[in-house]
Amino acid sequence: MLDWLKSESVKKQGSYFIGDDAAFLQDFENLYITTDSLVEDVHFVRDVFSMYDLCYRAVSTSLSDLAAMATKPKYILVSLAAPDDFNIKEFFVDLLEISNKFEVTLVGGDISNSKLVFINVTAIGSDLGFGEFGSNKKFDKYFGRSDHISLMENLKENQDIFVTGPLGLSDRGLKLLNNLNETVAKSTYKTEYTTSFDKRFDRSSERVKTLSKYLTEFERDCLIKYLRPEAKIKEAIIAKSCGAEAITDISDSLAYSLESISKASGVGIVLVEVPKVVSISSSDALYKGEDYEIVFSIDHKKTDLLFQEFKANDLQTPIYLGYSDPNVKGVLLNGRNIDPKGFEHKFS
Repeated sequence: MLDWLKSESVKKQGSYFIGDDAAFLQDFENLYITTDSLVEDVHFVRDVFSMYDLCYRAVSTSLSDLAAMATKPKYILVSLAAPDDFNIKEFFVDLLEISNKFEVTLVGGDISNSKLVFINVTAIGSDLGFGEFGSNKKFDKYFGRSDHISLMENLKENQDIFVTGPLGLSDRGLKLLNNLNETVAKSTYKTEYTTSFDKRFDRSSERVKTLSKYLTEFERDCLIKYLRPEAKIKEAIIAKSCGAEAITDISDSLAYSLESISKASGVGIVLVEVPKVVSISSSDALYKGEDYEIVFSIDHKKTDLLFQEFKANDLQTPIYLGYSDPNVKGVLLNGRNIDPKGFEHKFS
C-alpha cells in the first residue's frame, strides 16, 4: 500500500515525502512534518496507561519520526477523540508538561467525541546547526541542504551500521504487563522486592504501580521503556552532524528497519551481530518493536568523531551492528537473509 501511494503521489523537486519517517518540504525553508496516531485497544489499553504515560507515548513516538530525520522538533498539533468519561483537561495538562520536557510547543489540534480514545499528534521540525549539541562545527554545512537529508535511501557501500541503544526492552515490558498476575504470584519476587518502590512510576496507573513493586531493576527499566519511549533526537542530530547518512527509528523491529534501508537504497547489509541484553534473546532483539532507538549508517572513517561527540554529550556509545555491502541483497546474518518481519499495519 505504501509503495503504491508513494508512486502515485505528486512529486515536488527538492522535497521528499511518503516512504521515510517524516516529510521534508524544501519550499517551506526545510520544514519537516510527520503525524502518528494512538488508538485505544490497538496501541494501548486505558487501565494500563495513566494519563501521563499516555501523553508521554503519544508525543514521544511522533517526535521519534522527526528524530529519524535528524531534525529538531519545534511544534505539535494534537487531535483527540474520546468518550464522555475521559478527562480532557487532565489530558492537556499532562500533554503541556510533556511538550515542555521535549521543548516543543502545542500550536493547535482538534477535540471530538468517540466511543474509544483516539490521539493523533502532528509534529513539525526544521534543520539546525551542530552547535546546539556538539563542539565541532565541521559538519554545519550539511544542514539545510536537500542533498544531505537523512533518508533511508542514503545508504552507500562500505558504511558501518550502528544503533543508539539495546533492543527488546520494550517488548519485555509489555510481556510483564500482560503477565501481571503470574509475575506477582512468584514467591521469589514477593519476598525480595515488595518493600521497594520506584519513583519513576508515581504517575503511572495503579496496575503499573502494583506490578513495579515485584520487579527487578532491569525489569523496571523495560517497563518504563514500554510506557514512555524516548525519542532519540539528540543522538540522531549528533550522528548526522558527524556524517551519518541513512537514518531511521526502530518502531516495528530492527529487522524491518534494516530491510527498509536496504530496499530504499538498493544496497545490501551484512549484520555482524545483534545487540545482546541479559535475559533478552537475539531473536527478540531482532524482531520485536517499539524500542524507538535510532539505526544509522556512517563512513567508517568518521566513527572516531562519532564516538567522541557522543561521549562529549554524555550519551551511550552507539552499538555496532554491521556494514553495507553492494554485493549482497537484503539483510544477511550468518550468511543467510533475515526475515524482514515486524509489526505491520494491515487493512482488509
